[in-house]
Amino acid sequence: TLNKDLLPKRKDMEKNAEESSKKTVFLSTISAVITDQRGHTAEHFSTEDEKRYHGILQQYHYSMQLEKQILIDQIFIESVKNNKLNIDIVMSHFEKNSWYGKNITKSVPGGTITYNWLNLVAPSVNDYFIRMQIYFSESTYVPNFILAMDSLVLKIEGLVRDICVFSGITTFYQTKDKQGRSIVREKDINWLLREMPENLFDEDDLLFFKFVLVEQAGFNLRHKIAHCLIYYSEYHMECMHLLLLVLFRLGKYDFVKPDEAVEEKVADIE
Repeated sequence: TLNKDLLPKRKDMEKNAEESSKKTVFLSTISAVITDQRGHTAEHFSTEDEKRYHGILQQYHYSMQLEKQILIDQIFIESVKNNKLNIDIVMSHFEKNSWYGKNITKSVPGGTITYNWLNLVAPSVNDYFIRMQIYFSESTYVPNFILAMDSLVLKIEGLVRDICVFSGITTFYQTKDKQGRSIVREKDINWLLREMPENLFDEDDLLFFKFVLVEQAGFNLRHKIAHCLIYYSEYHMECMHLLLLVLFRLGKYDFVKPDEAVEEKVADIE
């Protein structure tokens, strides 16, 4: 939840990207293009700021692949194997040390609604531990985390949206339907993370969230899973551990005020 050494540090990635750019001057002048699984152009990095950010994402990928992912996986694997981490311990931690266990009351048209996130994230976390226990007990078993990842990545979007709501950040936008009438749509997590004030999250956490969830040059798990662009072989343990780490890191940002109904901003449609 708190350890700074688990993730690449943004400042280090910026420094590495700058040094790499100086060593490969010609390559640093070329625009980068990201393609998706089908070969379609998904994103361009052509301006100086875009190319600089692409360099940071490249360095982040190298750091994750060569160092941090191995560390993260081993922490989860050894902790679960030795029963230092199980569903009861995790749920107890979230209940006592995060905002997931707090009852949230929101004002909605016609009254209020009360819920908490502990009940919503528990099924995916529990499925992870079930798969891991089978993995440790059966040598030929290759675990898949389809149910856990599909559920958790979408719940994480809801967590980010609620953090924005608690922080007074508008989570919707106005647009027009085919007849030109004003309607309102919810911003997705890609929009929310990119528009989020930099001081809301720790800069290392924010870069981690973006890289895992929404960056085309990263893992982009939210987009791939939500639009069914992820293959069976990609539902692997490493990605599951990253989503769990996102869940742990998000849990420390507590903006929930107890015993106070949250009033979400409402669009003033003409």
